[in-house]
Amino acid sequence: MRGNEDSAGQGSAGYGWAGYGWASCGSAGYELAGQDSAVRGSAVRGPAGDASAGRREHFAGAGAAPSGSTRLRMLDLVLPVGCAGCGQQGTHWCLPCAGELSRPHRVRLPTLGRRAPVYALGAYGGAARRAVLSYKERGRRVLAGVFAERLAAGMRAVHAAGGAWWIVPAPSRWWAARRRGGAHMVRVARELSRRLRAVGCAAEVFDCLRLGPGAVDAARLAHVDRPANLAGRLRARPPSRPPPGGVLLIDDVITTGTTLTESVAALERVGCSPDLVMAVTAVDPRAVDVG
Repeated sequence: MRGNEDSAGQGSAGYGWAGYGWASCGSAGYELAGQDSAVRGSAVRGPAGDASAGRREHFAGAGAAPSGSTRLRMLDLVLPVGCAGCGQQGTHWCLPCAGELSRPHRVRLPTLGRRAPVYALGAYGGAARRAVLSYKERGRRVLAGVFAERLAAGMRAVHAAGGAWWIVPAPSRWWAARRRGGAHMVRVARELSRRLRAVGCAAEVFDCLRLGPGAVDAARLAHVDRPANLAGRLRARPPSRPPPGGVLLIDDVITTGTTLTESVAALERVGCSPDLVMAVTAVDPRAVDVG
């Protein structure tokens, strides 16, 4: 496996509010993006009067930048936290909304047959849909940890949380990843690997799936046109070594199942057949076995 497998990338928590100068940052959450130099930082001159000699970043005149948890508390004072599902103040994801992603449900994908079991944590609607959109399209990155925690719990529920795992995130189109500040499922995969390692699993991220040119945004297509959109355009980078254990493929939403089907086929071609497929949500409630 190469260096980008499970490498540290962008921060796992935090989200951008570009219109008002907030920018996503490292592991803790938020950072001021510099609309007001008195708040974000200023030049402190050194003995020779050279601003560059003594320049440092500070926060509201303090000598050192606050910790991540302090930044979150300070941000809450000006922009109160609300649940991504219902807006309840004081939490990113409240307990009632968490019930919509409470346990894995088996998803029937005829295009996959018996090649790998597929599960979704809930239906793509209501609070779950709002949370996915808030994370993916509105930059609320703290939800990556929420989804990772639910996926880890789902793995435990289907007795797949032990041993060693390669976590393969579903691919993003390059322009979508750029607009979102990074591939959103890679961020979830990194959070999931940390949670699995915390309970003794040897989990690594294998970010190997790529979409070739010619694929358009599936949201613009009718369901019947989606398979042709991805056919032959999704490829997997061969690993440098065999998988150490199970291979887990993850995604945020299952619609027609085209992305997952093509992803499984691409992984099979490079000798990384998935043992388990898990998504946060599934669009068609008829495809979800809730029994």
